[in-house]
Amino acid sequence: MKDEDLVDLVQRTGDPAALQELEKRHLRLLLHILRVRVRYPQQFLAATMRNSVEDFAGDVLGQAVRGYRRGRGASFKTFLLKVLEHEIVSGKRRRALRPLVSADEEKAPSDPPAKGCSPGSAEQLAFDEIIDRVRECLAILDEKQHRAFFLCELLKFKPSEAHELWPDETVDAIKQAK
Repeated sequence: MKDEDLVDLVQRTGDPAALQELEKRHLRLLLHILRVRVRYPQQFLAATMRNSVEDFAGDVLGQAVRGYRRGRGASFKTFLLKVLEHEIVSGKRRRALRPLVSADEEKAPSDPPAKGCSPGSAEQLAFDEIIDRVRECLAILDEKQHRAFFLCELLKFKPSEAHELWPDETVDAIKQAK
């Protein structure tokens, strides 16, 4: 069944199985995006009044399910990512209004073990080191570069597809930022 059919079913009947299927299909992607896009998760979660990135991702999925309307040109997944991006930007704005905590005081979220690695193994430690280096590199980018890199390089969107999620930037500006 297509995502749009599942959303329609949830909207019309509140079918919990359809909602669970949408969660199964999309929550992992949302969590991955949040871990990459949000530099200071504890501050971000405090600003958005959420207890965990999982709560935040679940709320975003719920908003997308409630707000999606067929026939408006976007697939459910595109709409979901648009809602997520809007909520990330809104959360960052709210965070900017709160007193800052230094990066040293900010605790990084615990990433799940890499597939096939056991926690604490040499492979997992090497994987964690790579993740830390990627986060350091991403921290150097300004917000516009970070968003363009994420959408075009990590999610493999074409600049024209990224523009659907980021309409306030032109396709050419997205190409330049990445």
